[in-house]
Parts: sequence; C-alpha cells; structure tokens
Amino acid sequence: MRNKKRVSFIVLNIGIPLLIGGLLYYLFSPDVLFVRWLDSFLPIHFHASLESIPLSLKVLRNYAFDILWAYSLTVAMLCIELPFFSSMRNLILFIFVLEAVMETLQLMPCINGTFDVYDIAAEAITGILVIKIFYEKERGYEKE
Repeated sequence: MRNKKRVSFIVLNIGIPLLIGGLLYYLFSPDVLFVRWLDSFLPIHFHASLESIPLSLKVLRNYAFDILWAYSLTVAMLCIELPFFSSMRNLILFIFVLEAVMETLQLMPCINGTFDVYDIAAEAITGILVIKIFYEKERGYEKE
C-alpha cells in the first residue's frame, strides 16, 4: 500500500505539473526549442496568440512554466533520499544553484532560451516554499 501512495504522490506532484507546463509551453511558446522539436513530429500545430491577452496573464504565462518546473524538481529532490538532501539548508542550496546554472546556460549561444533573473527568483521562491512545507509536514508527523 505504501508503494501505491508513493507512486500516486510522484505522479501528482512531479508528472502532472510537468505535463501541464509542457502543454502550456506548447500552446503559448512556439519559439522554444522543445516546442519546435514537438512540432517536427506533429501533423497539426496548435499555438495560441499572446497578443490579445491582458498583461497580467502574459506575466503569469512567463513564470507559470518556471514555477511548475521548480515545483516538480523540488519534489523530485525530496523523493531522492540522499544524505546531502537530509538537511533543509543543503536542499535549498542545491535547488537554487541548479536553477541558477540552468538559467545561466541560456546565455550560451548554442542553447536557445532567454536568461532572466526573475526566472531564477520565481524558481528559487517556489523551491523554498515547497521545501518549507515538506519539512513542516514531516515535523508534524514526528510530533504525532
């Protein structure tokens, strides 16, 4: 029974956010390398225009992907039981460094993407919130 709960947890907290993020990328970011790769396989392309949506939705669109990605990554790191990840501080440091490195790689000419410090901030804040919630939930279980 415990394995079924773990698989459900992983699907809900890692798989579904990645699937939603991938779908949003496909719909709203046709210029992204991942989307162009998908388009090469698909006979029909469906991309939505961002010109007619309000600015607030454009901002949400820009950071929703990063938030979903950071959420999935952080939950995945929490599921990996490595001694280094047993400390909340180490896990936050690892997530922040990984997010910063991945964003900084977009400065390289061979990698398509746009470097954005706000992406790093959105991803770091998401990671920290997920870690804090996880550790507080774990502490709650220990008190019982």
